[in-house]
Amino acid sequence: MPKVFLGVEIAPDIKERLLRVQAPVQSARWQRYEQLHLTLVFLGDVAENAVVRLSDAAGGVSASPFELAVSGLGCFGSPERPKIFWAGVSPEASVVHLHRQLVDLLVAAGFKVEHRHFRPHITLSRFGRDAGSV
Repeated sequence: MPKVFLGVEIAPDIKERLLRVQAPVQSARWQRYEQLHLTLVFLGDVAENAVVRLSDAAGGVSASPFELAVSGLGCFGSPERPKIFWAGVSPEASVVHLHRQLVDLLVAAGFKVEHRHFRPHITLSRFGRDAGSV
């Protein structure tokens, strides 16, 4: 089964700039150019025969166009023992609204979605247990 998420593609020039923050940090697994994106909803494993239904459900989103800026860096976990190092986006409200719409549409269509707090971000690196400080 494929792991599925719905997200926003990042402009190539922004991806190039984000790649420049990479530095040697113990156990950092830096994202590659093609991996940089803004996740809106993570669904995990989805049966291949359900992908069309998922696409149809997500197609019900209605939002006016909006612009985002990459805004700041942060981490999940403490800076001394990070789990994820990320770049933020602003304004967050438009992305949160889009996330909520997608969650509602997907749940109504019978999909299970993560229900953890949503913080719009672009993952730059993931860390193992022996992470160095960021």
